[in-house]
Amino acid sequence: MNDYDLNAPANVYAVVSKDRSIIKTTASGGFSSVLANHIISHGGVVYGCAEENFENIGHIRIDNTNNLDKIKNSKYVHSDIRLTYREAKADLDNGKEVLFTGTPCQISGLLGFLRKRYDNLLTMDLVCHGVPPMKMLREQVLSYPEVKNVPHEDIFVDFRWKEDLRSGYGCIRFGLRTAIRSGEHMRVVRQENDTINPYMRCFQTGISLRENCLQCPYARKERISDITAADFWGLGRDINSEMFDLNGVSLILVNTAKGIHYFNEIKDAFDIQKRTFEEAKLHNRCLSQPFERLKERDRFLKICREKGLRTAAKATDSVHRFESNAIIQCLRKNRISNFGVRCLSKGLRLLHIL
Repeated sequence: MNDYDLNAPANVYAVVSKDRSIIKTTASGGFSSVLANHIISHGGVVYGCAEENFENIGHIRIDNTNNLDKIKNSKYVHSDIRLTYREAKADLDNGKEVLFTGTPCQISGLLGFLRKRYDNLLTMDLVCHGVPPMKMLREQVLSYPEVKNVPHEDIFVDFRWKEDLRSGYGCIRFGLRTAIRSGEHMRVVRQENDTINPYMRCFQTGISLRENCLQCPYARKERISDITAADFWGLGRDINSEMFDLNGVSLILVNTAKGIHYFNEIKDAFDIQKRTFEEAKLHNRCLSQPFERLKERDRFLKICREKGLRTAAKATDSVHRFESNAIIQCLRKNRISNFGVRCLSKGLRLLHIL
């Protein structure tokens, strides 16, 4: 861990954008999108993670608000930094205002590369769960018959998305949704929720995370960035609050004087509640500690190398195995529809949450 200043959060907020069109296209409450738009609108540049296709996910430079959609939504896989540290340094040396977003270790890497403080640099880290290696995602996606013979550059994935409800509000879904690009259009060819998809289930339990993620020195209260962003899980449910939104609520930790300055510049764009750090960490465990190394991890990795991800997941994850078998048995016995499968799997997920 680099010897940079770590700061305990000065303020903790729950925020939701007042602009419903922003909410519909972002992973949570829209804070990152509003901040990025603010930076670019004032002549600055933004660095963040984008998906060029399912096996080419990495950081890019954006200087036009029309391109901000590229770095929206969550990517639950390692993001390749590429040359963005070098590009960010050039922008900073040229006097441009720079917002660099990423995991805490990526922000640490940037600060180590720069070797000096820049007044025109704003950093924002994400409360990182840890990430699996890209090879596991590649194996999962390429196992689907729906993408056989499809050029890899035309295959895309989503790890979370929002579905419209009749009330006009959305609902966040987790899983792996695979789409094929045809011209300007995307066609979804497969969608599995996070309780039955092997890649996502192993990500959620932490068994597939990279080894260094299990020893992460940044999974703590003190933060390396000016601002920290996450989902405010549990707000309005087991954390008392009227700010409950099925579309998601952003958790924002403001950690430095610079972070406070930028937060104040855009705060009028949000509905805001001041909260406590104890509430923030209740369902964000990586604000206090990394994932534990599961006792089945070595066996999982061995089976994964020898027989593949799907077999390893079924052999080592009793929850995944139970749900998969339950759905298969119901299909065989009742011949239920695909809609029924989705309802059943969502219900099983709810049982485990409860």
